[in-house]
Amino acid sequence: REAQTYYEQTKVQLHKHGSSAMQLDDRARADAVRALEILAPYNVNILDVARDYAKRTQEREGGKELTAAMEECLQAKRGRELSDRYVNDLDLRLTRFCKAFAGSTTTQIQSEQVSNFLGKLKKDSKLHPTTINTFLRDLRTFFKWCVTKGYCATNPAGIVERHKVTPAPITTLTAGQFSHLLRAAEDSVRATFVLAGFCAI
Repeated sequence: REAQTYYEQTKVQLHKHGSSAMQLDDRARADAVRALEILAPYNVNILDVARDYAKRTQEREGGKELTAAMEECLQAKRGRELSDRYVNDLDLRLTRFCKAFAGSTTTQIQSEQVSNFLGKLKKDSKLHPTTINTFLRDLRTFFKWCVTKGYCATNPAGIVERHKVTPAPITTLTAGQFSHLLRAAEDSVRATFVLAGFCAI
């Protein structure tokens, strides 16, 4: 069956490309037959696979240098008049990621690398799963922006699973802790904290 398939494809090659299609050495012809055997269950041909491989290789080799893309993204976020705290936190987390993959481009980052980066953060830095998930959220935001700019075809952080968070037991604040909370709270939410603390709502 494989020989018949190869024969039929060879006739097509001869029709399309002339004698140049037959200038394959024995190794190349053997590889072609083996490739056809591997691809047979998937109903695709060698040309489709070759084109797909070339496309994915071009995507990996293209893109934008990771740190340069991050700086452009942060500039765009600041231009949207987002809070300084949000942009600064985004800057810190993305900078940490970019340092871990220094020299890489946006198209070279794969989902496995994002997942491994988060796992290493949890293991080496002892970060809480909630913090790890915040890193993941920011990476999703960053690569989503990269997709819209054409710096990568897909969002590598988009399919990475969030880390499981075990809810902490509910505790009561001491008077000192509650006082510190009120001093640190922003004006817009301080009244809410006061009502919750003194009126139990």
